[in-house]
Amino acid sequence: MILEIIYFIYGLSFFMLGLLGLLYMRGDSRLLLSKRLWLIGLFGILHGINEWIDMISLSSESNSLKGLQCLIISDLVLLPLSFFFLLEFGVRLFIDSKKKYSALKMLPLTLFAVFVTIIGLSGNRFLIADVMARYLLALPATALTSYALLLQTPEIKDLRAAFNFKSAALILFLYGIFSGLIVPDAGFFPARVLNYSFIVDTFGIPVQVFRTLCAVGLAYNLTRIVRIFMRETEQAILRERDRAQNYLDIAGTIIVALNTEGEVTLINKKGCEVLGYGEDEIIGKNWFGHFLPERIRDSVKKTFDLLVVGTVQPVEYFENPVLSRNGEERFIAWHNTLLRNQENQITGTLSSGENITERKKLEKALLEIEDRERQHIGYELHDSLGQLLTGISFKNRSLQKELKKRLVPEAEEAADIGALINEAKIQAKMLAQGLSPIGTEGSGLMSALESLATNTQGLFKIQCTFTCNEPVLLRNEKVTFQLYRIAQEAVSNAVRHSQCNNITLFLRREENSVILKIRDNGIGISGISPDSNGMGLKIMRYRASMIGATFSTEVEEGNGTVVTCDFTDDIHE
Repeated sequence: MILEIIYFIYGLSFFMLGLLGLLYMRGDSRLLLSKRLWLIGLFGILHGINEWIDMISLSSESNSLKGLQCLIISDLVLLPLSFFFLLEFGVRLFIDSKKKYSALKMLPLTLFAVFVTIIGLSGNRFLIADVMARYLLALPATALTSYALLLQTPEIKDLRAAFNFKSAALILFLYGIFSGLIVPDAGFFPARVLNYSFIVDTFGIPVQVFRTLCAVGLAYNLTRIVRIFMRETEQAILRERDRAQNYLDIAGTIIVALNTEGEVTLINKKGCEVLGYGEDEIIGKNWFGHFLPERIRDSVKKTFDLLVVGTVQPVEYFENPVLSRNGEERFIAWHNTLLRNQENQITGTLSSGENITERKKLEKALLEIEDRERQHIGYELHDSLGQLLTGISFKNRSLQKELKKRLVPEAEEAADIGALINEAKIQAKMLAQGLSPIGTEGSGLMSALESLATNTQGLFKIQCTFTCNEPVLLRNEKVTFQLYRIAQEAVSNAVRHSQCNNITLFLRREENSVILKIRDNGIGISGISPDSNGMGLKIMRYRASMIGATFSTEVEEGNGTVVTCDFTDDIHE
């Protein structure tokens, strides 16, 4: 029973050694050993199974069919094959270190052929197979592998790992003595002297105990050696991480990754600079709760939640402000993509952002200058040109009366000129209203949109209506003005590009939101998308961003275009 336990531990040690060899073989390690571990793996697996079969044979009658089958599998197949792979490992590892001895690569096959020949000529095949497998294969295999392992130690910088290599070499050499030199008594020298009985008589314990101790020692040291490969893997991962972080840090744009909860999992140096925080202060924080202005948090977070569950498609380009440490807003132009795992499930987002704060300030200044000039021109049209046309109209009427008194035919032409002057006054008034359309009262936006619809219909001879079922009062002049300009630009785009004959302007309130829609029945503006670079859309999108509103376009080819601006009113009260 004790011997069976010894065989079990003996086999288990080699089987574990084999698994380690197969699991940790690598082709990218700096150590030569790593490329040959698969041979140690095969040796360990086969040798472990061989010892377990020997354990089974102990519990069977020596002359039984089961015992005979165990002997055939063990002595004629597994034992010589396992030592063949160990010899192959030792030869290859030795040649890796000593290239000039490449002729040795034929040694394993040569010795295995000699082994097969001797077994074929032998009368007692089982006994001779056991003995010759140890003499011809195990003894040279353990000696050569021990020496090859010692040749690897100069490559090892870690003193503990070098000690494990030397220990493995020494233990393998001892194993070669107990397994390759100590054999069953075969009736010829040296088997007649150095055999199992000699060990029992000398030490009082069977040779399998020494072999088991060697096997345990080999498995332990190989486990320690394998840690070198694990450290190499960790170091390679760290190097790749540092290299990737380097690339991210030298990028001139913000790089930020979020998980599906909206927590920051990665940010580069540029992102930290823009936000004014250290990387450790940002990683793990909720992006929406910590780094976005309060007025847009809910709307952006809602869009993000729909995005990560796959309800909506990502917008490749998007602009929104972020909040820096000192409370300043920095405007960022984002390019976004989804991150997915191997099962194609969405795991988060990756975004690159350009700080366009200065550009936005310049754009805002230019837009304000443009708006002031529009208002100035509107006032000039209304006051100067309007008064001038009124004066000309009075003069023309006086001239017309005088010509009628004289009964001259030019009186009719004077009447025609008067009609043209009146038309010019109407056109000038409409242009002035378009350039400076909004009054200071809360209903100014509704009045301005009504005038926009009327003037568009009068100027372009197409159907244009304004619909507002319930009064929408806005006290913020800036918001009112920007919403009107968005509507004006949308109407202008529809007239110029969509070939429509009907435009409808909608204004309504939904709880705290004011929604403005402009719909046409044209052909649809080809190529328009939410991230389109058309100047008109850029201007509308920018005006919406100035008041914290969301802006979108929907296009159906041949069915017209819908422009929507959604503004949260309570922010600007």
